[in-house]
Amino acid sequence: MSIHVEGMMQSFRYTRKALLKSNRGGVFIGLSSIAGVMGHPGAAIYAICKAAVDHTLLALEYAPRGLRVYSVAPGLIDTPAIASLNDGKRFLDDVSSSHVMKRAGKPEEVGELVAFLASKRASFMTCSQPIYVDGGALLRHALSDSILPFFDEREKAKRDKTEATSK
Repeated sequence: MSIHVEGMMQSFRYTRKALLKSNRGGVFIGLSSIAGVMGHPGAAIYAICKAAVDHTLLALEYAPRGLRVYSVAPGLIDTPAIASLNDGKRFLDDVSSSHVMKRAGKPEEVGELVAFLASKRASFMTCSQPIYVDGGALLRHALSDSILPFFDEREKAKRDKTEATSK
């Protein structure tokens, strides 16, 4: 908890002082996770920590003073840390298959978003909510009990038909 929450808040506290003192504004980008809104069994503390560092209120407080604040919340990203898990490849495949985009993200996809947010091209943006980079994981989760079963069944029927005609 001290790394995820206290570390992020200390980083913001010291960065904020320097940026406000410069009178040129600036950008603070914190990394959260979709776990902050969609936890899973065995990771409750991690989810609580990530929810705590979503920066909506910081953005509200500091935007008038020229400081843009963002929270970037990645989903499953294919990193060495994931690969090092027991059954890391299987975990990656299983979780990726449940995403709307059917794959894990790449570190550079998160990095490109962060670079954009830090640039002048994002000068009219600040964090009204975390920015999710999750391959549609939250979308799928939000719709899982409503419309998605229909689409899943339709896709399964198409696959079955294709397999039957190819035999």
